[in-house]
Amino acid sequence: MRFLIILLLLALPAPARAWGGFGHQTVAEIAMLQARPATRAAVLEMLAREALLETPECPARTLAQAASWADCVRRAPDRFSYASTWHYQNVDVCRPFDAASACRDGNCVSAQVERQRRLLADAALPLRERVQALLFLLHFVGDLHQPLHVGDRGDRGGNEVPASYGLIPGRNLHSVWDGPLAERGITAPPAGAAALLAEVPAAERAAAAA
Repeated sequence: MRFLIILLLLALPAPARAWGGFGHQTVAEIAMLQARPATRAAVLEMLAREALLETPECPARTLAQAASWADCVRRAPDRFSYASTWHYQNVDVCRPFDAASACRDGNCVSAQVERQRRLLADAALPLRERVQALLFLLHFVGDLHQPLHVGDRGDRGGNEVPASYGLIPGRNLHSVWDGPLAERGITAPPAGAAALLAEVPAAERAAAAA
């Protein structure tokens, strides 16, 4: 599992740093392409047990479903309201970055990537908790690399900045990054997870395998 976690952190070439469902799916696919066979098998085995989470309205049987599960369950606030702030953190882009004060209470995306990594790696935990940790981790690594999930200028991460994208009116800057910009960046030739993976320097891929 450590190998998969490292790969997730590397699986974000510059043209695709925006994440709606398609972007999150691509991050997960890139990681699986590079994962060792034993790691891939362990991930698929966990996904096969997703029923333990009791979220039939948000299935996670496939990699694509799993990558967006954390967004889907946000529609069930009675169960997952505690995780609402885990998808982002407000770092003032106009001030020097201070890691110590960026997330004091642990309820932000960078802290949750580390926390979910630890939970996933803990074989003593019930399988249900580890499956949930895998799904959160798959998603939060993508969120962490979407600039408007971590950068803020008093505009709620771009949600209060009107923006348009081609023929799509009435958007805000955050939604453009999350959706159409991602789709264009990922689908523009050379397209697909394998092509994006090829943009990651060989030295970084080798470091992940070490």
